[in-house]
Amino acid sequence: MINTNPVYQLEMKTSARTVKFCALILIFNGLLALISFLILNDMMEQSQYSGTMEYEGLINMYSIMSYIEFGMFMLVIPSSTSGSISGEKERRTLDILLTGKMSTYSVVIGKLMASLNIVMLLAVSSLPVFSIVFLFGGITIVDLFVMLATLMISGVFVGSIGILFSVVCKKTTTATILSYSSILALIGGTYVMNYLVYHLTGAKERTEGVRRLIYSFLINPAVTYSTMVSNQVANRDLLKQLYLKFAPGMIHGRVIQHWIFFSLVMQVGISFGLIGVAGWILNPLHKKR
Repeated sequence: MINTNPVYQLEMKTSARTVKFCALILIFNGLLALISFLILNDMMEQSQYSGTMEYEGLINMYSIMSYIEFGMFMLVIPSSTSGSISGEKERRTLDILLTGKMSTYSVVIGKLMASLNIVMLLAVSSLPVFSIVFLFGGITIVDLFVMLATLMISGVFVGSIGILFSVVCKKTTTATILSYSSILALIGGTYVMNYLVYHLTGAKERTEGVRRLIYSFLINPAVTYSTMVSNQVANRDLLKQLYLKFAPGMIHGRVIQHWIFFSLVMQVGISFGLIGVAGWILNPLHKKR
């Protein structure tokens, strides 16, 4: 159980009760509230001139706040997880931590869940601001929980990358740089790879195998998250634009039609794999061998 993990309990006591964390919650929710106020104010001004209320602005507000939340996850989680184990190395407290009865996997999971819980507290604290969209409809409570669940799975995926580099690297700076570089490669590198392959191959050379390269976007959390949000607000579907551009003719594939499910399952599987590798590397017995 996570709640009985000593590492998790210690991290939550030392990090979630600081003035810095309270200031972060205030700034983040203040930013979301400011954005919602500006959008609502613009809607009211337009209704005074036209005599009608345009609800598209409210849907756009939900999309903007959702993307801001996703960007926050992508920025905060790697910085917190990449220094979780390497920070113990720099403080020379890792050996003391490993001499206890806990397994290295418990240490890794405790560090990861503590970092994710801090960010999840930010997400939950923003629910009152998000609930503004319920006043006019269009977004349901189920959509909101689906958005949070997708955020959490993407957070575990990104956090497991940071944990692995934190175990491998001796310095927090190195681990942080490698973590952000890997996430940037996942988000931007998959697009660049598809773009280069598509334009370097001619129409006759574009075989089924080349077009299946679009499946590399399954490990791109930004594509999956934007697809989920666009489906909720009935807006432009980024995924549809991608496969029409890079893989025309694959629109009816099973993976394409259930993209979000397959992508989240793959992210969870990779996360478990990275956590397992991190726990194995952290084990002092393996280092001696």
